[in-house]
Amino acid sequence: MGEPGSGVRGEEVLAVSKRNGTSGSWLTLESSGLDPTVLLVSWIGMIAFGVYGVTLAVATRSYWLRTRPADQE
Repeated sequence: MGEPGSGVRGEEVLAVSKRNGTSGSWLTLESSGLDPTVLLVSWIGMIAFGVYGVTLAVATRSYWLRTRPADQE
């Protein structure tokens, strides 16, 4: 948000964000000095990793059920 050398001040970023109709939570994060884009990417990454883990667990269980000996059914 308006990093040194970018030529944009933090107040300008907030003003443009408000004018563009940015949500209140986004503005709160920006005004606190946090980068909402980084947080959003992190959140999406955690969800994707969680979905991957669940998919892997389901595939593993399916494999175990298909390959167990016939006398254990």
